[in-house]
Amino acid sequence: LQGTDYAVSIIQASLPTAVVTTIIATEFDVQPAGVTTAVVLSTLLSVITVTLAITLLGL
Repeated sequence: LQGTDYAVSIIQASLPTAVVTTIIATEFDVQPAGVTTAVVLSTLLSVITVTLAITLLGL
């Protein structure tokens, strides 16, 4: 990948975990508390990861 495709891929990878994973974990009763914690933490950390990705890509 090069150019815009590369930049979009990197930024998407730095985004937080989707909330839908909590819904699926709750529906199938697969560690919903742990999954919810992961979603919250990844959302909080995304402030850093997205900013860092944008800065490193020079956007």
